Amino acid sequence: MKKLYLKIIIGMLAATVLSAATPAIFFLLFSDKDFIARNELFSDCGVRFIKNRLGAVPPEQVETRLKSLRKQIYSEIRITHWDDATIPQTVRDALSQDNESTIHPANDPSVYFCMNDCAQVAIITSSTFPPHPFQSWQVYFMIFINIITIAVIGFLLTFPLIRQIRVLENAMVLLSNGNLSTRAALTSKDAVGHLAEFFNQMAEKIQALLESRQHLLQAVSHELRTPISRIGFNLALLTSAKNEQGKEEQAQEIERELEELKQLVSELLLYTRYDSGSKLMKKKLFLLSELLPIIAEKGKNTRPDVEIIIHYAKPDIRVTVDETSFKRAIQNLLSNAVRYANKKISINADRTAEHIIVEVLDDGPGIPEVERKNIFQPFYRADSSRSRESGGVGLGLAIVARIVESHGGHVSFSQINGSGARFTTAWPAEQ
Repeated sequence: MKKLYLKIIIGMLAATVLSAATPAIFFLLFSDKDFIARNELFSDCGVRFIKNRLGAVPPEQVETRLKSLRKQIYSEIRITHWDDATIPQTVRDALSQDNESTIHPANDPSVYFCMNDCAQVAIITSSTFPPHPFQSWQVYFMIFINIITIAVIGFLLTFPLIRQIRVLENAMVLLSNGNLSTRAALTSKDAVGHLAEFFNQMAEKIQALLESRQHLLQAVSHELRTPISRIGFNLALLTSAKNEQGKEEQAQEIERELEELKQLVSELLLYTRYDSGSKLMKKKLFLLSELLPIIAEKGKNTRPDVEIIIHYAKPDIRVTVDETSFKRAIQNLLSNAVRYANKKISINADRTAEHIIVEVLDDGPGIPEVERKNIFQPFYRADSSRSRESGGVGLGLAIVARIVESHGGHVSFSQINGSGARFTTAWPAEQ
């Protein structure tokens, strides 16, 4: 924005300078060449010039010299005798005392000096001022040039700005009409360029958000269709059952399907909560040595045969998080590790200059390379069977990613020596 202000100010100064310089240029190019000389005649030097020109000629040539002077100046010059009643007495007295002097009385536009030993008196009257040095067409032309100059400078300043604003406006119209891939093609470094950059960032976020919601809606539809279809199938079997045992089995199956449906809805609500950002979170400073053992204990209760080890690279590692969200994220990773681990799970904690690192490692089969890029997507399972036995509803890792990202961190996956999975979460460290 400062560059835009500077450009406008420089343009205004340039227009002002050019407008002010135009009359001077026209004065030098088109004005009467004798104007400056004639104008000087109104100064003392001019009076002396006239006095010398008249005093150096014989009396019979005075009238001819007057005619010549009248063509060069625009004041009235006349020669009169000493006793002329129009000569003020004060002037006559002053000239009597010094007939070489030039008298210019106060409040009198005329200048007086003696000629021929004061037998005559020359009177120069400056009541008629010299005409303007320009003709009327020249004045109008100067005004026209000034207007054109200001208009051209204004156009040069505003046209690039207007063109950029139109590009940005067209991009906004296309985006508002549903073309989410629209971007403002501006690369300038001025204020409009920065505005276009912010617009493009906003458009990208809107596109990503809407596409994410669309994908989520499609995934939810698919996930709901499966248990609902099974419930309908079991209801059909229930109605056709001919004994109480068959009806009881189908009722229990329907109850399990409803429980899965309830879990799906619960996980989906949790995912959308974290998808909305960190507004609902209450972050506090915690010691990892206080949080991780509680999470690990729940994992041990699920599979007592699996060893869970916690390792702290540094003592007293602290993290600023929302307690419930942090526990949920690590618990989801631990539950995933417990599901696939053979004998051992490790939880490692460390601190870098910018992040608090919490890793969950297991010695299970790991994840195929072709599946790894999608594991944090909602409703994605590396096991395509999507059964209850494969574990969860496919939102666990997606919830982990949302929680970590809402704290300003990131989560990643890596394979351990060809087998086993390592999930690494990086949480912002307090500076």
